Amino acid sequence: MVSKKKKQRRRENKANPDCFIILSNGNISGEFMKKILLILLTVVLLFGCIGGPSAPSNGTPQINLTNVTQAINETVTTVTQGCSPSYSVTPPNSAKLSSSGTLAVTAKCASKKTVKVLLNGAEVGSTTVPEGDSAVLNFNLISSPDGENSLEVTADGSQVFSGKWDISPLGYSSTAGSDNDMISIGRWKAVAFEVSNPVAVKKAGAYLMRLTSMTYGSNMVVDIRSDSSGKPGDVVATSSLPINASTLTPNWVYFPIATQLQKGRYWLVLRDDGKDEYNIRYITVDKLKPGNPNHMKMDLTKNEDTGVWSETQWTPLAYDRDYSFVISARD
Repeated sequence: MVSKKKKQRRRENKANPDCFIILSNGNISGEFMKKILLILLTVVLLFGCIGGPSAPSNGTPQINLTNVTQAINETVTTVTQGCSPSYSVTPPNSAKLSSSGTLAVTAKCASKKTVKVLLNGAEVGSTTVPEGDSAVLNFNLISSPDGENSLEVTADGSQVFSGKWDISPLGYSSTAGSDNDMISIGRWKAVAFEVSNPVAVKKAGAYLMRLTSMTYGSNMVVDIRSDSSGKPGDVVATSSLPINASTLTPNWVYFPIATQLQKGRYWLVLRDDGKDEYNIRYITVDKLKPGNPNHMKMDLTKNEDTGVWSETQWTPLAYDRDYSFVISARD
């Protein structure tokens, strides 16, 4: 006869198998579950089946997780040590002055590294890589100044990328064709431009030529003006150069006009302060279409008794065209 105590021990042994599997019924992602299963498989290969003390009479096993925790820690350490930081950088596209561009850094195995972006040697962005196998870091950069700019990306002080960013000035830099509009003390021309982000303007350029070799010693004048209901408004900054700064053949003439412009719409107004006349190059868009809203003219009136010129109204040009001008943040 088998005693009652022996029968009890047999039931306890059946309730306490040599090997068991731990499953989680929590909300775990597929990738995370794969990692857990991989770690558990490693534990089995390293230590064999995991046993535990006899289960109590209610059949629930009491598990000692010391060996499991140690195995998991060793496995994670081994995986981490075999992963070297790497970085892939996508620089911003070519842009217009004052616009913005995105520089993207894909960082792998770089948890807690400090990534910085430098534009022409000056830091313009910095962030810490979050924990995880891979992270994409996006840096929003303001395109200034115009011209060729250097870009550099570092991780904990070490360079991981070096490249160039081409930024064009505001305006319309084409000088194709041979059409010109006259500018004088009584005939002003204006062209609008948009500033997308605050920018420190340094100069304004226009493709000009004077009409005669003999001059009266007057000055060519440019104003940067605010927008007033779609037309030139108040003067923000002004600059002038002697008429001799232009030549009898077309050339770019740059007016120093340092000013800080905020986001918004502005106008470049060209005029003369005396008896001289000069031309600005334009490219014809369509002579059958009316002038576009970005180009205006003003024909002033002269008091014959006093010789004083008075402003009138800004009006559209006769047909659609684009003036050759630039707004630059370069000295």
